Amino acid sequence: MSDKFLYHKTVSLGSVKWWKHQVFNLLLFIVFFTLCRLIFILRNFVFSEYTLIEILSTFYYGFRLDLSITAYTSIVLVLFSLLLLGNKTCFLIYRTIYSIVIIILLLITIIDAELYTYWGFKIDSSVLKYLKTPKEAVASLSTLKLIGFILLIALIIWGVVVIVKKTFPRIKLTFSHFWQLNAILILPIYFLFARGSIDVSGVNVSSAYFSQKQELNHTAINASWNFMSTLFFPENKKAVEWNDSLSYHLDRFEYKCNSVEKVFKTHKTNVILVILESFTANLFDYEADSQSAIPNLKRIASEGYYFPNCYATGNRSDKGLSAIFSGVTAHPQSSIMQFPEKFSNIGRLVSHFTKAGYSTKFYYGGNSDFANFKGFLINNGFEKIIEQSNFPYNMRTSKWGVQDDIVVERFFNDVVGATEPFFYCVFTLSSHEPFEVPYTSNFDDETTLGKYLNSIAFTDSVLGSFYDQLKNTKLWKNSLLIIVADHGHYLPVNVSQDEPAHYRIPLIFTGGALYPKYRNMINLSNVSQTDIPNSILLQFKMRDSLLERGNNFFCKDFSAPVGYVFNFGYGVITPNQDTIVYNADADYLIKYTCQDTTFIDASDAWFRYKMQIYSKEK
Repeated sequence: MSDKFLYHKTVSLGSVKWWKHQVFNLLLFIVFFTLCRLIFILRNFVFSEYTLIEILSTFYYGFRLDLSITAYTSIVLVLFSLLLLGNKTCFLIYRTIYSIVIIILLLITIIDAELYTYWGFKIDSSVLKYLKTPKEAVASLSTLKLIGFILLIALIIWGVVVIVKKTFPRIKLTFSHFWQLNAILILPIYFLFARGSIDVSGVNVSSAYFSQKQELNHTAINASWNFMSTLFFPENKKAVEWNDSLSYHLDRFEYKCNSVEKVFKTHKTNVILVILESFTANLFDYEADSQSAIPNLKRIASEGYYFPNCYATGNRSDKGLSAIFSGVTAHPQSSIMQFPEKFSNIGRLVSHFTKAGYSTKFYYGGNSDFANFKGFLINNGFEKIIEQSNFPYNMRTSKWGVQDDIVVERFFNDVVGATEPFFYCVFTLSSHEPFEVPYTSNFDDETTLGKYLNSIAFTDSVLGSFYDQLKNTKLWKNSLLIIVADHGHYLPVNVSQDEPAHYRIPLIFTGGALYPKYRNMINLSNVSQTDIPNSILLQFKMRDSLLERGNNFFCKDFSAPVGYVFNFGYGVITPNQDTIVYNADADYLIKYTCQDTTFIDASDAWFRYKMQIYSKEK
């Protein structure tokens, strides 16, 4: 057969050949998504932890979602071909569109496989908000990984173009009424495959859930399906829904406050807030070769008022900051920072200090535009934000910006030179992925765990120097030092993101303004990040009704539930120390320890009540 005949062959789209093409297309995509799942497994699995049956089951339970996204993709391609019918170059355009679709799906697969290593959830539309600052969006990757990632993308694009060219030779299409009839017949079939069921509910993410091991469920979930679902149907996220009929359940979790303890001096007391990136409380109990990564933080905790059971509200920095400064519970897939129109309806801790005559500044070595940090912080009341642009370019040696030693040194100098009273905050960044720091410890830096511990040790050493220097200044006597983390981390003990231990973070109050009876003290109450602003403000005899959504953990005999969210659900720790973990996407309980099942309904109501701020228009 001559090349000339091949490239100018006329095909009747009303023929059996057209239907064969559709079957071929379906099979091609099913094989494609099978390979995508294999990529995810090879990147993220420790095979010794799973049986062969469990791994194979991910392909079985993920098939409905594979078929669904295949059908959606096929619908798009059929509709495009309908629009292009009669165009002399229609098949060339169709082939181009086909290539673009494949490339997009492959990119989603690769990004999902990589991000899951750090984030612990399947890719969804929430990642798009980080694209506003592309440098920070890729900052979690090491330089070597970033280069490899770019080369892989280039290879993928080249490979797809070559394969599609070989699979689809340029064909001149003739207009046929039979083709239109075929399209009419095939589209309902594709829509049925897309829904995955003739039932009212149709296929959803719960179709892929089959195991108590969440990693297996996540493997079964088709990354492209999950991304597209959250992008085009965000209203399907049940976790934000509230019904007034649930109100009576909230009495189960009535907050108890018998009397308030006066913990620190507050008359024009300086407030120094240190927010640590990715510091988990699990570090207090973890040692590698009899070596702790946080000797200084341990020392500071032993000299102050330490809350070892403080829980972060979410797993990202934007969620942590909005909790610390505004008492806002995190959303599974977003944070209040992404909704500037709602800023007027949240509490603003720092604004009260600004109004009281305090100088207020926020220090961060990265880009404050990332995740809308700057807009949120300014709204909260900070008069000035010092970020990476305020440092010489040659100091920006971290993927995220300026390393902690340089930022904290400037922070200390500004604190010492500040006009009292002041509320100054510094947010560290060196312990963020990819954990590249100018520091060498005894931890093995060839592994991800070793790199993480080394970065933690670096920031800990910086914190220790800052603490010791501050104690030797005249400011110490009239200053309150607060240390807390923005969120926890799955390392060093490799906890799943739905486990409470993933969200347990250190919270320490110290400084000369702390009353002596509270030094060397540990408070074992379960407290939340969302309680921090209200608890601080009430000590200073300031009130903010919006911040009172959080509790006051300086109450005697404090007892209240705490909650945390992850991208597909939430967890609640009850005052009775029971744990309820719920998958909001798949609508089922992951685990619960309470004997009284009414607490399950109460936990659900309590969480949904906290989510109301996201469902309100303003």
